[in-house]
Amino acid sequence: MPLTPPAIIRPTSVCINPFSVESLENTWRISTNGGASAAWFSANAAVFFPFYVSEPWTARKMFVVNGATASGNLDLGIYDAAGNRLVSSGSTAQSGTSDLQLVDITDTVLQPRTLYYAALAMDGTTGTTLRFGATVNGKAMGLHQMASAFALPATATFATTTTMVPFFGITTLATI
Repeated sequence: MPLTPPAIIRPTSVCINPFSVESLENTWRISTNGGASAAWFSANAAVFFPFYVSEPWTARKMFVVNGATASGNLDLGIYDAAGNRLVSSGSTAQSGTSDLQLVDITDTVLQPRTLYYAALAMDGTTGTTLRFGATVNGKAMGLHQMASAFALPATATFATTTTMVPFFGITTLATI
């Protein structure tokens, strides 16, 4: 039986990312350096961060903060705790340097007290994202990665992650 995250007594944020209160273990606590533009760590790989919502919440868009070089394609998605893909953007050209890229997904209602994972995959290593480093193993924070995950597969196979934390997430807003 999967672990049920604790209830929180505040409304769910309009944007969920690895550094928001909805992210399990509050990933922001472990950041040891400021964000920096850095190349994707491995072609066709994906990174996942865990999160939960405190009320029924509709995911409408996903986003990534691109770094100094936009190149190749990305795929953003949401998975359940068992690694089943609920929604994804599909392959999308990385566009805009040093800027937030908003990507459309099918509106998906997420339920409270349910563990979810947000996913970001990139098909190359030339494109960059804003990311943060950490001094502890990402698996201890609930972060995962998957090799050969582009485009995002129907079922994810979670593995130990690197300690890099890219800045990406989900929003209930139609525009940012």
